Amino acid sequence: VYPYFSRERSQIVVPDEKISTDDIEFITVGVDFGGNRSRTAFVACAFMRNGGIAIIADHAITGLKGEIDPIRVSLEFEEFFRRIMRERSGCSIRYAFCDSEAQYLINGLRRHMREQGFSITIAESVKRRIRDRIDCTCSLMVSGRFHVADSCRLIQRGLAEAVWDTAGDSDRRLDNFTSDIDILDAMEYSFERYIGGRL
Repeated sequence: VYPYFSRERSQIVVPDEKISTDDIEFITVGVDFGGNRSRTAFVACAFMRNGGIAIIADHAITGLKGEIDPIRVSLEFEEFFRRIMRERSGCSIRYAFCDSEAQYLINGLRRHMREQGFSITIAESVKRRIRDRIDCTCSLMVSGRFHVADSCRLIQRGLAEAVWDTAGDSDRRLDNFTSDIDILDAMEYSFERYIGGRL
């Protein structure tokens, strides 16, 4: 799905310290809630002052069905948020855009973060067409406006392993648990609202 990433990985993946905090305008977080076998994933995206984006943090909650409840999601999201605050001190974390299919989890996140005193706005993802999200990512890569911090191993693996669903919808990635689609969904939720505008 991402041939340019496979060819130019060394240009796209950069040391974390190369993504200067001073060059970050603001940060958003994408959240994909897991289902029966999929994982809940968080991805932090930095919008750079030069017009590009950089993926600066990723995380997935692991566990079997029934082991991941709303309380655990909220607690791990809070820790992810605190981690970004520690690593990118002084940067504004403006939004978390969440998988719109799980309203009770979104409401739980809002309530939890408000109770902890955080002012982040938690909103629903717009769920643009998957092909549009992929095309935007590829375009950003080719134009040199997409980077991934070296510490984001889940994102790197997801980009490297994603393949097209040749048996079904040709505009969709294969989603049969052979690659990490959840982390890519979370990544795309973090920036899809800006497609056609800033991006």
